[in-house]
Amino acid sequence: IFDTTSLSILAGPHGLQPNQELTFFYPSTEWDMAQGFSCFCGADTCRGYIAGAKQMGVGALQGVWLNAHIRGLLEERERGDGAVDIPAHHQNGNEKEDENSNAKKEFDAMETALLASLQQAEMLVEAAKHALSTYVGQYEYGKLAQSGGLRENVVGSRELSGEMGGDTDQLGVAGKRRGVTSREMSGEMGGDTVA
Repeated sequence: IFDTTSLSILAGPHGLQPNQELTFFYPSTEWDMAQGFSCFCGADTCRGYIAGAKQMGVGALQGVWLNAHIRGLLEERERGDGAVDIPAHHQNGNEKEDENSNAKKEFDAMETALLASLQQAEMLVEAAKHALSTYVGQYEYGKLAQSGGLRENVVGSRELSGEMGGDTDQLGVAGKRRGVTSREMSGEMGGDTVA
């Protein structure tokens, strides 16, 4: 055991043998690891996936040495004192963790993220349907509809973008042009283009 608080190394109950592989149980000193890893040692006591103590249930941490600050954070999590109330989820235990886990089963960050993505995708589909119906409404069999250039009651791209308030037709009040447009003033229409 590497006690980082007292800067000492403690040997286990069986001592150390020459050429024995030493392992470090990261959750004993690490609360949250940015990148966990899988252990493939195959021992009966293997924890499988190793990450920080925050991701482990109480059962998976029983009987192992833990640094003082890890014990304090675990106690805080057990009391439900705010920011460290993060559930354990199928990590750092050889899948026997469920019966000892203190995880809040109703909380699943992945499910929440996927639902939010689905809602965004549904809004995107609705916007695409609206854009398609607007486009189809302006064109008839590949040609611009011929009733004054555009079909009536069709929203144009300028109205969709907010350039025109929606209550304005293309020619202005009573079919008369209202003067120079912002597009002409900005040089978008170079003077040789009829509005």
